[in-house]
Amino acid sequence: MSGRQRSPHLTSGPPTPYLRVANVLDGRINYTDVNSMPFTSSEVEKYRLVPGDILLNEGQSVNLVGRAAMFEDPENTYCFQNTLIRYRAGDSVDPDFALQLFRFSQREGIFSKIAVRTNSIAHLGVSRFSELELRFPPLPEQRKIAEILRTWDDAIERVDSKRRQSLQRRTGLVQTLIFRHGWPHGVIWHQTAPGWDIRPIGKVASDVSSRNADLKATDVLTCSKHRGFVRSADYFARTVHSADLSNYKIIRRGQFGFPSNHIDRSAKRCGCGCGKPDLHSVRVRPVTSRCRFCLPSSKDARLRPHV
Repeated sequence: MSGRQRSPHLTSGPPTPYLRVANVLDGRINYTDVNSMPFTSSEVEKYRLVPGDILLNEGQSVNLVGRAAMFEDPENTYCFQNTLIRYRAGDSVDPDFALQLFRFSQREGIFSKIAVRTNSIAHLGVSRFSELELRFPPLPEQRKIAEILRTWDDAIERVDSKRRQSLQRRTGLVQTLIFRHGWPHGVIWHQTAPGWDIRPIGKVASDVSSRNADLKATDVLTCSKHRGFVRSADYFARTVHSADLSNYKIIRRGQFGFPSNHIDRSAKRCGCGCGKPDLHSVRVRPVTSRCRFCLPSSKDARLRPHV
């Protein structure tokens, strides 16, 4: 079933936390950004989540529609919005197996094939989802399959955790090695360390911005402040880009890019993709000495590399 609609006219009942598309990620639920809205006692009874409930994105981008995660919080009351579909397994279905099956179906495009598209949003639909035929083995086999896949999910999570720790340590090293003279506390951004000179960016880089006129690049990217280039749909948990990508800028492997409206954000791309028209990308020429790029947030400051 689908959840409760959010409406300013529905004001009866105490504020109750509810989950929405932004909270339901691939295989996990993000509880750090949960909203609340009024629910009556009868609505809480109807829309309250119980451990083992599987939530799927009903309205999403075509690639992410049907993204699924399991609710596993037995202590707190959560309801869910109508942008999600709730699946509650019966006696003949193992919930962990159902989650793995739904995640597979989303990644393989099974959900996107039955979804109805409106502009850039695809809707899975409760009726279309309920009529979808998927294969379920006998219950003991379901449990064994789910156990094996859960073991691999746990291993992946441990690797991801180590990666996050490594990124935090790298950030600390950047602050120590590159910004060791006090940036951004107490030192003007264009002041340099001994032996570091200021050169115009045109001496070490060239503008390589090109449009996605032939629509070969379909992976839309966002230049985030802390994670570099990430997929736009993953970063915002919804589709925010235009359906027409022909005017978007292409950025390729090894190029640096930054949005003109946020020049305090820049990143190096390790693959090919496209970004919004305000994206600027440059190719850095080989240099023999140390180089660092200053991307000041001040509108009056000039974008310059330190070499």
